[in-house]
Amino acid sequence: MAKAAIASGFKLLLRRLGAEARELKSVYLAGAFGNYLQIESALRIGLIDVPRPLVHASGNTALRGAKMLLLATGEPMLPVIEHVSLAADPGFQDEFASCMSFPAPGGV
Repeated sequence: MAKAAIASGFKLLLRRLGAEARELKSVYLAGAFGNYLQIESALRIGLIDVPRPLVHASGNTALRGAKMLLLATGEPMLPVIEHVSLAADPGFQDEFASCMSFPAPGGV
């Protein structure tokens, strides 16, 4: 269920942006999740569906962002942040259900 929740969230965010996975330049996995996740295993089970070279662990991004803000000189340029409630998305349940299965071994 956790795999399905992450995979469906990834797909719904792409859909919301009007993008496709093949258009991505990089995927950063933050925090302990990203640091300790075995990327090859995540790709094999369909957790994320992008080419391996695009996936990078990015460590403690919250701490890094706080340091950057505290050490900034002048008025920092902050991006607009939007909270997206994936569970409230009308397509979430269907996408979640479709992500419940695991790909066949060997990608067949």
